[in-house]
Amino acid sequence: MAHVPPATASVLNSSSQSTSDPEGVLPDDVSPLEVYNFDVNKYKDGSFQLVTAVDPRVFLSGRFLRHDEYASRKTKVNSVQFDWPHCGFSIRVKRTRGVGIRLKGEGNYFNVFVDGEFKCILRASLKASCCDVVTFDDDIGDEEHTVTISKRTEPQMRGAVSTFKVCTFYGFVVDKAAVVLPCDPGFRHRIEFIGDSDTCGFGNEGVATSSKGIFGMKGRMENVYNGYACIAARMFHAEAHILAWSGKGVKSNLGDWGPNMSSMWKNAIASREFPWDLNSWQPHAVVINLGTQDLFPPASSEAEIVEAYTALLEDVRQRTTKPFYIYYTDAR
Repeated sequence: MAHVPPATASVLNSSSQSTSDPEGVLPDDVSPLEVYNFDVNKYKDGSFQLVTAVDPRVFLSGRFLRHDEYASRKTKVNSVQFDWPHCGFSIRVKRTRGVGIRLKGEGNYFNVFVDGEFKCILRASLKASCCDVVTFDDDIGDEEHTVTISKRTEPQMRGAVSTFKVCTFYGFVVDKAAVVLPCDPGFRHRIEFIGDSDTCGFGNEGVATSSKGIFGMKGRMENVYNGYACIAARMFHAEAHILAWSGKGVKSNLGDWGPNMSSMWKNAIASREFPWDLNSWQPHAVVINLGTQDLFPPASSEAEIVEAYTALLEDVRQRTTKPFYIYYTDAR
């Protein structure tokens, strides 16, 4: 995939709907609907189908909490929830005039790729809404296209104006006559990254500033895809699971808010205590980059950090089947 240009240069204007079009793409009678009231037959001219998030032809990359047709809440039927960075979903399709998406997750930004090339940046909204992400010039021919949506942002950023919500993906919207094909990105390896802001790509597309401006960092300035973890994964043709959250330490966090990464890395959703099935995705390598945040107030002692790091490494080793490990920290 191509290098993604900085969001400050290419992010598209957004309203209350998720949209990749600054002028808006949805009729007024569609955007306010909740997911369980959403009738794909009424979407635009009525000739569409919804390929749900749990459809086996949709490729999901990352940690997701899945809800099937028997979900206890009707608003979650056939959807997936997520908040870790770099979670993504892909569809391979032909005979469609375009591809839309149904999504919610206030404050979060996503990269859109079409046939491996960066297309645009999408901002999710508070309520479930639809938007077009691409329109094809080849009309409804037999040419195949692959569309991938990948989360740029981390689980939550404690900034002055930036608070991210857990995301819910409901599915792709394509023409009723479209042919949806199995999607296999062809990854050769699997790498798991556990880290903090360095691994998230915190502020990596913002204007250079001093530490005093850290709380002014906005979500659009963060792009994990252009961070070291995703770049390294692409070099090895690897699928990456990125378990990272700015300010989190192995023992104590910057500002001492919430759980640390030693307890969070096993969660399906970072901000909720719901365990991930670690056997469902076994990495070939695990990269851990933690320890810096433990030195900020309220700082942990050296002995506490060593003890916590040792416990984390033992925990990771017990739950993974003989991967290659890389441990890195720039803590001083």
